[in-house]
Amino acid sequence: MKLILYNGQKNISGQLIKKYRKQKKMTQLQLAKAVSAKGVYMDRITVTKIETGGRVCFDFELMAMAEVFGVDASALMKWEES
Repeated sequence: MKLILYNGQKNISGQLIKKYRKQKKMTQLQLAKAVSAKGVYMDRITVTKIETGGRVCFDFELMAMAEVFGVDASALMKWEES
């Protein structure tokens, strides 16, 4: 599979995931554990890579994170310029 980058990123959700995580006053490890509790295994390093745009965020991971944050998944798919 060929991966095409968007503005040098492998996802457009990372910035928003970090924003919501910080609003919830969660560490990356806490987010990883909360997502894992939803049945989607994730570790802190994965969260770091997603937030920095260094890794693709799969749809099922996005859905689990949205559940953890209490938002609709579409809220995590809006491009925000930094």
